[in-house]
Amino acid sequence: MADDVTFLASFPPIQSAIKIDGNGGARIQLDVPETEVGNFIRAMMWRGMRLKITISVLQDETKGHGDKRENKQSKWATTD
Repeated sequence: MADDVTFLASFPPIQSAIKIDGNGGARIQLDVPETEVGNFIRAMMWRGMRLKITISVLQDETKGHGDKRENKQSKWATTD
């Protein structure tokens, strides 16, 4: 089987980022920054395959903790 793929991403700050369907399943959306797209594209080869997903929160270096709940905006969103 292929090697593992690792990339940074975040849940977008939209209500539909995590959807729970009536049958008990779920669907998620991820924001992947431009700097991580190369790694993400490798995972696209596995479309339709059963995957094992592990999600870890990175430490927020500016606040000293990983709790982003108070910050509704995506880490990579532009602030024009």
